[in-house]
Amino acid sequence: MSEAARARAASAVRSCYKHCEEALGASSWRRPRRSQLVDPVPAKQPERLSRDQMETLRSAVGGYRGPMPERARLAVYLTLAGLRPGQSIGLSLLQIQRDDQNAPTWRLPAKNNSASAVAAPAPIPLPVVWALDDYLPVRTWKAPCSTKTAGPVLVSRLGRGLDCVTFPKLIRSVAATRRFLAEDAAALSPDVIARAPTPSAT
Repeated sequence: MSEAARARAASAVRSCYKHCEEALGASSWRRPRRSQLVDPVPAKQPERLSRDQMETLRSAVGGYRGPMPERARLAVYLTLAGLRPGQSIGLSLLQIQRDDQNAPTWRLPAKNNSASAVAAPAPIPLPVVWALDDYLPVRTWKAPCSTKTAGPVLVSRLGRGLDCVTFPKLIRSVAATRRFLAEDAAALSPDVIARAPTPSAT
């Protein structure tokens, strides 16, 4: 039997025994656990981009000329640096420290945690610093959602923080400019990029 057929058969047999016990008053049986009847499904390996694909995306973002290119480039560089979408969307200007004597640092929103949780200060990768320097002068902040010195780093034309739908679109718009990535760009996930090997220049 196939794995799927075996799983359905095991569920049907166990349901029959349970029905006999609960509805018909039959004495209970010591049924084997379902995991003993069904072979465990092998864990699916997380999808990753190859290093060549990551290098292509890094190259593409440098020459991107689509709508609001500075914002799209920053979104891609944040993702290339390993930030998950929730971290990039949740990043606030107040979490970025630029007057550090050694190098700019940030306190990133913690992965898979509440919006108020932040990690320890960490150096900002240089490509992200450069992308920030290009983006912040053209950032479309609008009170009360955002101001020039506070609020989400990545904002919409109305000054609101980006959502989990818009952010992947920015990444895909950059990927679609390169033939090597264009075929997969429509379904490209920022999470997949964040898990991939970091390009040499990030």
